[in-house]
Amino acid sequence: MVVFARNKCFEFAAKLGVDFFIEMDDDYVDFRYRYQCGGKLLARHLPLDAVFDLYFDFLILSGATCVALAQGGDFIGGVDGSFKKRYSRKLMNVYFCKTSSPFLFYGRLNEDTTTYALLGRQGVLFLTPYLFMATQKETQSNAGGLSDIYRERGTYFKTFYSVMYAPSCVRVATMGDGHARIHHKVLSNFAYPKILSEKVRK
Repeated sequence: MVVFARNKCFEFAAKLGVDFFIEMDDDYVDFRYRYQCGGKLLARHLPLDAVFDLYFDFLILSGATCVALAQGGDFIGGVDGSFKKRYSRKLMNVYFCKTSSPFLFYGRLNEDTTTYALLGRQGVLFLTPYLFMATQKETQSNAGGLSDIYRERGTYFKTFYSVMYAPSCVRVATMGDGHARIHHKVLSNFAYPKILSEKVRK
């Protein structure tokens, strides 16, 4: 279970005197910058060292506890999809962490979703800007890792971990086109605290 290694990384970083580190948890094909040109959403490669520096700068300036790279699926719908929102409160796959702001991942499976849903409800700020993305291999296409568990027990099993931790904002749903599979759905309106307008102050 990867959750134990995830949580140990903060301790290792502190012992090594490292202020910042990155956790990556998949088999990646490439990393790309996403941008709008006319009415299309395009992608290009940029030097990864510069991208990482930019994200650590953003981590510091934003005041977030952790930030992440977006994933390919976040850009479905092109310029009229999630890209218009500029960012989300989720946290998955490629994590930019501050040793001075440790947090725990929760759940033996689906710990990424469980963590951002559970801690997000408590006011912990996680951010994924829709600017750069990591492209990973198709889920369960490689042997080892968690793929064997997903094949043995199905994705409902892992999805329900998040439902148990945050039942007010996570539900079991399906994803995919043609070959749908069980997956989680985080209801953002119930997952994160909102700042009310001063006009409703009593």
